[in-house]
Amino acid sequence: LRATLPIKPGDKDKNGTGRKQYNLSLNIPANLDGLKTAEEEAYELGKLIARKTFEWNDKYLGNEAIKKDFETIGELLEKFEDEYFKTHKRTTKSEHTFFYYFSRTKRFTNSTDLATSENRISAIEKIDKEWAK
Repeated sequence: LRATLPIKPGDKDKNGTGRKQYNLSLNIPANLDGLKTAEEEAYELGKLIARKTFEWNDKYLGNEAIKKDFETIGELLEKFEDEYFKTHKRTTKSEHTFFYYFSRTKRFTNSTDLATSENRISAIEKIDKEWAK
């Protein structure tokens, strides 16, 4: 199903219109019954768009909803120490470096925010000290 829809979460609005054309996979079989189901879905989608009540949900995101199960920034920070010391020998210097990275990230981000690129970019842009960016 192809439709012009509001920008998908995590997608970029290159034209500045707030809308973009998407191909939606509804996982409907390619047979006569599937065609009828696709027409019904198209009418339903048209109603939502006309009423300006369309919202992205698992039905329209399809497999992407499963793939984009984002962790919070706090959850990533919990994993950070293990991952960091997989590639760095644990010494006083490396522990200090790790703590520096960890504390800066913790200070300038909200640990309950989802770890999406938008949230991370937003956190960086809010930093008023040029040296900390």
